[in-house]
Amino acid sequence: MSLAQLKDLKLVGLKSHNCQVLMQQLLVMAIRDILPNKVRFAITRLSLFFNAIYSKVLDPVKLDELENEATIILC
Repeated sequence: MSLAQLKDLKLVGLKSHNCQVLMQQLLVMAIRDILPNKVRFAITRLSLFFNAIYSKVLDPVKLDELENEATIILC
């Protein structure tokens, strides 16, 4: 079964983990040459933030840094 519908340019039937991987890693590569630098930079930083909070080991000391980073990214 294919998860890609080439006619409609859609991905269907993805599980939540697949969507997470797409948003964290593949999206950053896909927008590399398409979006303006400021937009690309914000999306890349957001992706790195999600990589950090979804990691198996999270350093409690870095939680404050991550919270500040999230605030800056969203602004």
